[in-house]
Amino acid sequence: MKKTIANLEIPTIFFLLLTIVLGILTFNLFSPYLNIIILSLIIVQIFHPFYKFVYKKTKSAGLSTLLSIVVTLVCVIIPLVLILLLTINEIRNLSESGNLFSMIGNLEGSINDAIRNINTNILKTTGFELSQLELRVLLIDVANNLRNQLLPVASQILSLSGEILFNLFILILSLGYLFPMFDRLPSIFRKISPLDDDVDDVIFDKLKQTTKGVLKGTLIVAILQATAVLIPLTLMGVGAPVLLWLVMVLLSIVPIGSGLVWAPVGVAVIIGGISSGNTTQVVLGILLIVYSAIIINVIDTTFRPKLMKGAVNIHPLAAVFSVLGGIAVFGVLGILYGPVLFVLFLTLVDLYRKNFLDGKRGHEIETA
Repeated sequence: MKKTIANLEIPTIFFLLLTIVLGILTFNLFSPYLNIIILSLIIVQIFHPFYKFVYKKTKSAGLSTLLSIVVTLVCVIIPLVLILLLTINEIRNLSESGNLFSMIGNLEGSINDAIRNINTNILKTTGFELSQLELRVLLIDVANNLRNQLLPVASQILSLSGEILFNLFILILSLGYLFPMFDRLPSIFRKISPLDDDVDDVIFDKLKQTTKGVLKGTLIVAILQATAVLIPLTLMGVGAPVLLWLVMVLLSIVPIGSGLVWAPVGVAVIIGGISSGNTTQVVLGILLIVYSAIIINVIDTTFRPKLMKGAVNIHPLAAVFSVLGGIAVFGVLGILYGPVLFVLFLTLVDLYRKNFLDGKRGHEIETA
């Protein structure tokens, strides 16, 4: 009997080790293009309703796929490239225009005057001093860091480098295969996964819900909020509007809040108006803060519940850390990777509790 068990265990162990080794090698094969594959899956999930609509009308998978890819390029790829190029251009011109730097300088001067008064009148007997702010230096450092990170990508796009063209080709090729087979992905996932089909369905459903929640309930709301605030900023002639828009979108996704942009800008406009005796500028600064606070709340309460319907809800604090950690580990795509990995972990913990711990406890109770 022991020999039989040993004979069964050795091939099983060997098979598992071989599977793990081949799995690692296969992952290494796909890892250089993992971001493109995941980005393709995200895009297909967003535009698959359009694919199904066209397929229902034409009954042609090829034509539906082609039109879906064209819509993807027009609605996603081209706008992203334009935003990138405009952001680079604004970072280059930021120091030349001086408008934004002037407003930040006024805010910095007022805050530093208050700090000097506190140091002189309150803290002079304690031996402690508050350090003065250097907002303009911080703004310049942030702008330079963004430029250093984005400029190589922009240069590759403008020069139509071989790497950019190859990645674009791989992306289009992936979309061409994924659009027709998107509905079959759950069954494919079940065939690959060694877990029970019920567990596979739960995991796949959670992945789709999380992606939907991050993209629709977070990204779209962030874009709407940033765009609504961008309108008065542009009308007021605030420098680098696209850069500010991009920063507001990212802050809303994190979610820390775009108020870290429009509130200081509004205060800077008010302080600049007071310093120059321009009453109109003071009123505009106040209106900017009031309008931004109202419109942010209106968009959040109106659109977010509808877009988040059926999506996974993450606690706001957990969302902050999952997004920030995702960005730190994976870069920009960590905005999506972080929440997805966090929700997947919670899903596995919940499945383990329901399928193993609860059953074990029930068995212990019956035994007792």
